[in-house]
Amino acid sequence: DVRGAALESLANIAPEDAVRLARRLMGDDRDGRESIWRAALVVLGEHGALRDGAAVLDGGAPERLRSDEIRALARIVARQPNAGDPAVVRLRRGGARFAEEMIHDLDLRTRSVAVTVLGELGDDRSVAILEELRREAHVDDLASGAAESVTRIRSRSAKSAEGPNVVEARVA
Repeated sequence: DVRGAALESLANIAPEDAVRLARRLMGDDRDGRESIWRAALVVLGEHGALRDGAAVLDGGAPERLRSDEIRALARIVARQPNAGDPAVVRLRRGGARFAEEMIHDLDLRTRSVAVTVLGELGDDRSVAILEELRREAHVDDLASGAAESVTRIRSRSAKSAEGPNVVEARVA
């Protein structure tokens, strides 16, 4: 759709304007607006602020846009400079729970997105779900993706448990 492409193009030249427009367009569920909604999610994922994460997650997008929602949320969280900020932690946790629900979707692409995003947002609870998926998956890419995501979560958990001083001392 031309309108969605225009919004994404606007983000390249005037990101602040595109974000303001994307915020207004989120939730517009009139017929024919799915491409605009998808473009708004892309713009917010690339340029939105932490406060946009909740709108992305709770925006009420059609079910077929869940993958776009969770990708946008993961991008917003990844850009945050302080991963330990309580607002970031809450958003990460909410995103993990959302992605965990997507693991059971019938669509393989949706499941694959969920597995990848759990590697970015997931926590100890997500590990158990991913391990179960890894054992039961009949698709090799899904099983290996689950294993990679578990590794990423555990690596992130180990770094946060050590604290910044231990990690800095090891690097020095």
